[in-house]
Amino acid sequence: MSAEPQQVEDEAPQLKGPREALRVATQRNFGPYFLGNALSASGTWFQNLAASLLVFRLTHSAFLLGVLAFSQFIPVLVLAPWTGAAADRFDRKHLLLATQSIAVVLSATLGALAFGGLANAWVVIVFALGLGVVSAYSAPAQQALVSTLVPHRDLASAIALNSMTFNIARALEPAAAAGAPAAAATAAAREPAGEPRVGAS
Repeated sequence: MSAEPQQVEDEAPQLKGPREALRVATQRNFGPYFLGNALSASGTWFQNLAASLLVFRLTHSAFLLGVLAFSQFIPVLVLAPWTGAAADRFDRKHLLLATQSIAVVLSATLGALAFGGLANAWVVIVFALGLGVVSAYSAPAQQALVSTLVPHRDLASAIALNSMTFNIARALEPAAAAGAPAAAATAAAREPAGEPRVGAS
């Protein structure tokens, strides 16, 4: 009778709860990605609400608010077959760098136009559509990249953390973005009126 060899696993015991999440979030490869993803998700939701506030202040049109929301999210639905294929065909890191760089340029340009008073409702909608296309290409690559950043034993925790950042940003950032204009208006209202200059008649 021959005894079958037994496979001995040398893996460290799996941690549970917050300690496991902290261990995975501070890994050399996954940590920077986790932080960048959290900041990117927060900025995206902040900008989405800021765009909605701007369109409403310019037009007071519920219809254009609907068009704006449609423009932000329809590319993800329509382009899904092609964007998923792109995430499989091209290098995911390079694809993310390209899409996020384009998103930065679009966001900065829209911000400059809005600050200069040159962004009407349709300009905001066109930029929102462009950012939606960028998000449609970056999301599949972003999700697929997680599996290459952590060991297999940490994959479930990394995926959970990746989803958590998106959900927390979706819950908290719209409230923060809505509070920012109110805080700015309150600060402006509290500023004392300018005193007349000395010697002015």
